[in-house]
Amino acid sequence: MALLLCSGLVLPALAQRTQVSVNDGWRFWNDDSPGADAPAFDDANWEQVDLPHTWNAEDAFDDVPGYRRGIGWYRRTLHLGAETGSPGRRRFLHVEGANQVAEVWVNGQPVGGHVGGYTAFTLDVTDAVRPGDNTVAVRVDNRHDADIPPLDADFTFYGGLYRDVWLVETDAVHLSTAWGASGVRLDTPALADGDTRVRARAGVVNDGLEAVQAMVTHTLRDPAGGVVAVWQQTAAVGAGETVEVEAWSEAISDPALYTPETPAVYRVETRVTAGRHQDAVTSPLGFRWVAADGDGFMLNGVRRQLHGTNRHQDWAGLGNALSDDQHRRDVQIVEETGFDFLRLAHYPQDEAVLAEADRLGLLVWEEIPVVNTITQSEAFAANAERRLREMVRQHYNHPSVVMWGYMNEILLRIPEDAPPDYVDDVRTLAERLDAVAQAEDATRLTAMAVSFNEAAYRIADAADVFAFNLYFGWYHDTFADLGVFLDSLHTAHPDVPLMLSEYGAGSDERIHSDRPVRFDFSTEHAEDFHRASLRTVLDRPWMVGSAVWNQFDFGSAGRQDTKDGINQKGLFFFDRTPKDVAHLYRAMLRDDLVIHVEHDHPHRSGPHRQRVRVFSNADEVGLTVGTKIMGPAVPEDGLVVFEVDLVPGENPLQAVGLSGDQAVFHATTLHYADLGAFFEGTADAPPAVALNVGADHSFADPAGLVYVAEADWPGPMPVGEARRTHHRIDGTEEDARFQSFREMPAVWSLPMLPAGTYDLTLGAARAGGEPGTVTVRLGDAAWGLQAEHAAMARNHVPLGPALGMLRLDLADPWWAVESRVRFTLAQPTAPVLAVTGDGGRPVLSTLVLRRL
Repeated sequence: MALLLCSGLVLPALAQRTQVSVNDGWRFWNDDSPGADAPAFDDANWEQVDLPHTWNAEDAFDDVPGYRRGIGWYRRTLHLGAETGSPGRRRFLHVEGANQVAEVWVNGQPVGGHVGGYTAFTLDVTDAVRPGDNTVAVRVDNRHDADIPPLDADFTFYGGLYRDVWLVETDAVHLSTAWGASGVRLDTPALADGDTRVRARAGVVNDGLEAVQAMVTHTLRDPAGGVVAVWQQTAAVGAGETVEVEAWSEAISDPALYTPETPAVYRVETRVTAGRHQDAVTSPLGFRWVAADGDGFMLNGVRRQLHGTNRHQDWAGLGNALSDDQHRRDVQIVEETGFDFLRLAHYPQDEAVLAEADRLGLLVWEEIPVVNTITQSEAFAANAERRLREMVRQHYNHPSVVMWGYMNEILLRIPEDAPPDYVDDVRTLAERLDAVAQAEDATRLTAMAVSFNEAAYRIADAADVFAFNLYFGWYHDTFADLGVFLDSLHTAHPDVPLMLSEYGAGSDERIHSDRPVRFDFSTEHAEDFHRASLRTVLDRPWMVGSAVWNQFDFGSAGRQDTKDGINQKGLFFFDRTPKDVAHLYRAMLRDDLVIHVEHDHPHRSGPHRQRVRVFSNADEVGLTVGTKIMGPAVPEDGLVVFEVDLVPGENPLQAVGLSGDQAVFHATTLHYADLGAFFEGTADAPPAVALNVGADHSFADPAGLVYVAEADWPGPMPVGEARRTHHRIDGTEEDARFQSFREMPAVWSLPMLPAGTYDLTLGAARAGGEPGTVTVRLGDAAWGLQAEHAAMARNHVPLGPALGMLRLDLADPWWAVESRVRFTLAQPTAPVLAVTGDGGRPVLSTLVLRRL
């Protein structure tokens, strides 16, 4: 080996490997199309698209359950110059992601394919291309396949060519494209022992007709671009052969270590030359080492607790077809929230994600999509193993990656028809995958996330990090029970690295409560959940760390929460707008001064006195409401709650945070509708008021009308039991308005109303049961007394003239129905509703009174 250590060395220009994007100018057909691989096939009526592209960006979120999992075709004309086919040049198509099975043809010739939707692949198309126009056809299939993970998961499996596609050209002697990777692996395997040498392994391919003597040269540059070291190694490579060439640098003097605070990313230019042939790639390198034990996580020998989040790759309106800039922006948002750790769930993600994580200093757990369940077959195990090798090879050089994962919640729900040896086979697969990860990369930790289910304990110790997905206070139990559970684990396994790999609570910016409870989707409950959970972790320094589920709301077509088809546990909305809870994390984790007045609850009704949450890490916080100054108050775990008296209309608020001689400000406006003023008929009365029947929380519609919680309504409630469902409600975008309800009594009185003309709108959705029609007649107090006597006597004799009548036709289950009646009161009256049902149960979800 010839070795050079130098600075200022002048090197010849790198080889002319070219890489050109072929993302534009595709035609797409959203179905199978036999014969579409033929160059002469007529695709004139196909949709014109650019990549990245998915065919599930819309149908995964419409009112029709499910989404299309099938076949789609892509075709493109690729124009190549006259030099195409010249001796010594090779051409490849590099596809960063096609979900989930791809087959590729060039000029009608099959050139290969790929199984697995989340890792890249590279196909040699040299023998199929020609000068001039070339037809590329790609058949993508995202149908369920029992031998291809993931089989089942709480996220949407978008189909399509959803990442970038490149045309790569090299010389005949070039770096390997196997595993869809760069052909170069870099590491510092003995850095923990003080050995600062860099090991470089380069796969050299000779696609020429004669054997060559190849020289592989590695040039290490520091983060500023200065040359730190150059080292070389020669190797004989026979015609048609691939040889891995390993070479070590000499010790690097005082390398800058990679940490979240100082993300020192070096670059290594790897060049192979063999006579007139040459090729080169540039790879990142970080000097860092990791370890974990029963006392927590260590980076470069220093203990630190990881505070992080999880990320799914889809985006509102785009599905998983994101640009590189959008991928990078997601990683930037993670860092801006205050996190130093990112779990890429539940699959390998775009190269741009890893590169940006390197730049920002995030530490990353990346995993393959073996989620929820497995198939007990060798084909499934082999596919999982190949996906793991691809992920490790493709992202090996990124210093941000500190853990490789290979299973998630695999025993959360054991299939009902699982054979007796199912758990044993899961254990066997876990051990197999862990061995693969350790063999591929001994410089990083392995990790696996398991559930609350005790059966999971039988497999969790296969990995280096014993990680749990826990939702105490959301799906079950209370916030305090999280600490009890973690402590019991640590007591039982004192030497095992323990991590909280998921914790989260769903939220909906339209739902609010002063009395938040588990699973009510109020923003207040989510904030309380996260504040308590993060404090639980911070108080246990022996934990490896934690990762929020999830940084962003994401698509999950099977979900039926308050927003159909979306998992709402994100700290940010699906469009990347921050929720208030994101600012809680900023206040609890960031070092710079933070102040934020809640903005997800701008429309208020009910009592004049309302709670306002301010998130801050300042020493003290004050709040101005109109002209009234409140505080100062000291934040506790990032939060101060002020009780303020609101006036009808707009209420300007400004918060100030003070720490020493530093001050930060944040202002917002609350809009208050005075419920009492409406029933009193005063000049500042809002035009309408509304009731969220059966709910202990309010709901604000897009127009700002607040459906108040029952506790804030001035009149009596229907006497039926308050009930709640999380079933999707069709016929509306406001599922949450119809997911709580009560069974209506025969007679029900509204609060006293001033004289005037009103519209009354009632709404409901049939929660299963038998179809039927609900008839509601409206009258004054005297009329209501007759109605009540008739109901008690089960007397169906027609009553006297009523103020009005409406009907709710509850024919279709889980379908939102609303009906309106207009009535006039000559004098102040407490209107009475007389309810009769024709089949089914007479239920009520929403009530709106509007004065005309």
